[in-house]
Amino acid sequence: MKEEFGTLAISMDNHHIFFNEAAINNRAKGFIFQATTLEGNNRIAWLLKAITFIDLTTLGGDDTETNVKALCYKAVNPISLAFDFEKIRTAAVCVYPARVEDAVSALAEFNGQDVEVASGNKL
Repeated sequence: MKEEFGTLAISMDNHHIFFNEAAINNRAKGFIFQATTLEGNNRIAWLLKAITFIDLTTLGGDDTETNVKALCYKAVNPISLAFDFEKIRTAAVCVYPARVEDAVSALAEFNGQDVEVASGNKL
């Protein structure tokens, strides 16, 4: 990483990505302020919404089909609610490429086809 003119620059394989760190920090402070000022039902609704932005990850080199299946179950059923509310799910599960098929199968078994599967290979 290299800092230039108040921005954070990351170079990977001749690609350069620049971030305005001050703007990111200010935006994050705004989110934190908003989250701490919410009350009652609004706070509950936003906390439930936040779950839908989470990626559950298992990147153990010794992952098994059983571990991936448990992760997928948690992604489809991340929280048990005592009241009727729209289905809450995480955004994705992240697994090693060798476990993508296991994740897709498990999500289908749990009726979680709307949960994404993320994976990748080393660049």
